[in-house]
Amino acid sequence: MSSIITVFDTIKPAAIARNLTLYLNAIGQVSITPAQANNGTIDNCSIANLSISKSSFNCTDRGINSNTVTLTATDASGNTSNASFTVSVLDTFKPNVVVNNNLNIYLNASGVATLTTAQVNNGSTDNCGITTFSLSKTTFNATNLGLNVVRFAASDASGNSDTVNLNVIVNDTIAPIIIARTKIIYLNAFGNAVLSSIDIDSASSDNVGITTKSVNKTLFNCNDAGLNFVEFIVGDLSGNKSSMILTVTVLDTILPIVSSIPANVSFGYCGADYSPKLPTATDNCGDVIIKQTEGITLGNKFPVGVTTNTFTFEDKSGNKITRSYTITIYPKYLPDSFSNITVCSSAPAFNLTPTNAKGVYTFKGSGVTTDGKMFDPSLSGSGNYIVIYTYIDSTSCVTEGNFFVTVNRAPDKPVLERKTSTALKVKQEFLNYQWLRYGQPIAGANSQTYNTTRSGLYSVLVSSKEGCTTESDAYGIGVNIGVKNSNTQVGFKLYPNPSNGLVYLELDDQSVTETNIKVFDALGKLVYETEINTFITELNLSNIADGTYFVRLTQADKTAVKPIVITK
Repeated sequence: MSSIITVFDTIKPAAIARNLTLYLNAIGQVSITPAQANNGTIDNCSIANLSISKSSFNCTDRGINSNTVTLTATDASGNTSNASFTVSVLDTFKPNVVVNNNLNIYLNASGVATLTTAQVNNGSTDNCGITTFSLSKTTFNATNLGLNVVRFAASDASGNSDTVNLNVIVNDTIAPIIIARTKIIYLNAFGNAVLSSIDIDSASSDNVGITTKSVNKTLFNCNDAGLNFVEFIVGDLSGNKSSMILTVTVLDTILPIVSSIPANVSFGYCGADYSPKLPTATDNCGDVIIKQTEGITLGNKFPVGVTTNTFTFEDKSGNKITRSYTITIYPKYLPDSFSNITVCSSAPAFNLTPTNAKGVYTFKGSGVTTDGKMFDPSLSGSGNYIVIYTYIDSTSCVTEGNFFVTVNRAPDKPVLERKTSTALKVKQEFLNYQWLRYGQPIAGANSQTYNTTRSGLYSVLVSSKEGCTTESDAYGIGVNIGVKNSNTQVGFKLYPNPSNGLVYLELDDQSVTETNIKVFDALGKLVYETEINTFITELNLSNIADGTYFVRLTQADKTAVKPIVITK
């Protein structure tokens, strides 16, 4: 008997799986098979089928152990078992960086330019997508003008990154902003003026900084006086330039320089025809117009008084100055006045200039001595004479005046004779008599004859109705001073008499021969002696005491005596 035996397999397979690490491909995908996951699954009979719960992966599955997958093993009897395993999905592809190379960027008005990744990126790609872009430099200024090498980086979510160096050219195309002003400049003493850009610039600016400032005309001279147009040019670091036309006013304010003008002068009336030189002047811009506006013009005489000659000096710019000088003409001037003089013919020569005169004079006319200073009645004789006096003032001008000298005739020289041993008589007859002893008047002795009562030197002084006097020679009674009482005597004059000690002795006969002079006191003692050979001599008797002395003059066999009174 047969029987049917049904055999059943109820033992499940033993599913064994391994963990897998997968790498996304260039398009961000990866897949696996059950065989890759099987790690030795077994069954008592056999494995009929292996399957996995997930076989395809993409970028969303990235990560370590980020995916849990189930491996299912099925045997022929339909028994199954599962084993779980992890799948790590990794992305190791770098992004593909594509950039805009040789990129031009431009500084703005503030001198700054910025660079963005969007400007640089030119379609960079990644299998899973780029998450970040970055630049090594995003901000640029004037220091970056020209070529700059910038690093551009792209990164994906897995940290894969790549970099590319690109050329970034920084440009500045903004021209400077000119702020300028008009200018007034002034010519100097040499007729020049210099203009610089500093003179007209008024805070011009540029985004990268101004490097040059210039004007197309910097040097001005007198020909540029007035309004001028100049171009002001400003350049920046990039060579951008701006320009502006400005007005520059050139002024000449320097006054002419007077190089010569006559000095203030003074003349006497004789200098009224003074001819001063014309003034001269120079100016930084050329010729000077010189005009006389006041005073006496060249070629005319100046009047007495003060004349002011005034001139104007004007240059072609209208700068004008005034200068003056004075000419003083003094009138004729005599510091002293002279009165008419009356003298006797017997008077000694006298100085015509008064002792208190304020000026120095010379004189001419009859009776005036050759030195032009004294009047000698013995030269003129009796009469009325005009004397012209001349004064030279401090300006060398000559002024003249005149006065009269009347010379009255003096009595002839009286001659004494001895009538008796004590009586003396005047041989001639005169209007008046005055007897003298040792030159001193004798009271009451006024007759033609005088009877002496004691010894001494006697003389007589006779006078005319005009008051002119003549004294006789001394006659000694009981006194011997070596004088013979004769008519062969020497004629001479002593003056002034009385004297302070300085006495002038003048000989009547100017054909001078050697002459002996002796001076005696009243007792006959010799106090002074000298020899002379000129017809006028100064005797210095200032060292002898005051009193009456007798001057004896001897020429060959001729002798004469005259008294002199010394009073100091």
